[in-house]
Amino acid sequence: MKAITLFCLLFSFPCLSLAETSDETTSTDIGSEAFGIPYERYAGVNFGELDIDKDNMPDLDHSFDVLGGRLGVRAYDMLDAELRLSRALTSDTQVVDKAKVTSELDYLLGTYLKLGIGETFHPYLLLGYNQISFSSGSTNREAANAVEDIGGDIATGLGIELKITNYGRRVTLTLECTDYYDKDSAQLSGCQFGAIAWF
Repeated sequence: MKAITLFCLLFSFPCLSLAETSDETTSTDIGSEAFGIPYERYAGVNFGELDIDKDNMPDLDHSFDVLGGRLGVRAYDMLDAELRLSRALTSDTQVVDKAKVTSELDYLLGTYLKLGIGETFHPYLLLGYNQISFSSGSTNREAANAVEDIGGDIATGLGIELKITNYGRRVTLTLECTDYYDKDSAQLSGCQFGAIAWF
């Protein structure tokens, strides 16, 4: 996952010159102001793959295709606060000791802060907190089905945004790699693509 996360940084270098040029010719129209603080609101969707890795039980590692939504607000064109909810579109089945173990990521709920720079090209750092629910079941009669609320953990990540239009409402594409959970010998991480619209 560390190598995947570095992709965001490597991707950013070819675009730095684009960001410098574009920021000279475009400007952000702040949508609202509260207590003297200019801000914009946005909503979006994201899609990607998340992986659950268990250090002590590699046979029970899982991958899920996930779809999620987000609501957020950006102040001073650099600091974001977001609420996100994601759910797996697919389950994952592994064979362990001749028994099928099927697992699902029921939901991933989190609140996040993002700190970034730039307008047209906007790299950022992410810090937040997640709550995760994970369920699994086995065909082995001796193993009962279980719903496991993994619990919460601090999330960290790197991302990039690229504005693709300036006609009316601004639309932005996103790519983000995040470590959502890392404790109790289990890790949840992955990369997601997305799109957000500003209002």
